[in-house]
Amino acid sequence: MRALKIAVLALAVLALTSDSLFARVPQPEEFVATLYQRFAFRDPTPAETTYWSERILNMTPELAEKRLRNWFFVHAVYKTSLDKTVTIHQVQNLVDMLDRGELTYEAVQWSVFTSDEYKKAKAEGRAGKFFMKYTPNAPL
Repeated sequence: MRALKIAVLALAVLALTSDSLFARVPQPEEFVATLYQRFAFRDPTPAETTYWSERILNMTPELAEKRLRNWFFVHAVYKTSLDKTVTIHQVQNLVDMLDRGELTYEAVQWSVFTSDEYKKAKAEGRAGKFFMKYTPNAPL
């Protein structure tokens, strides 16, 4: 009985002193919003929040990470090369092909750089813009 009391006391002390026991796990919607703010430098649309929240909950972590990585890559290519913000629904087929290994990152870039849309964006001075705003001393 004494050992049980000591164990309960030790767990109580550990619980009171350990932040990791009480770490809050973000809801999928909050997680998606954070990813968009960090990697797309914008807030997700409600449709994007729904799309990604469902996938995060229904995919393996590895598949969800791969899909998110491919989506943010495509988004960055469009934004920096064409000064165009796209939604997942506009480029879903492209992301699907990257997920399946049917396209490479280089192929995506090549297709954008050789497109008429890129030539137009370049002529208008919109191609090659920075993806994010630089804020000195801002936390990463």
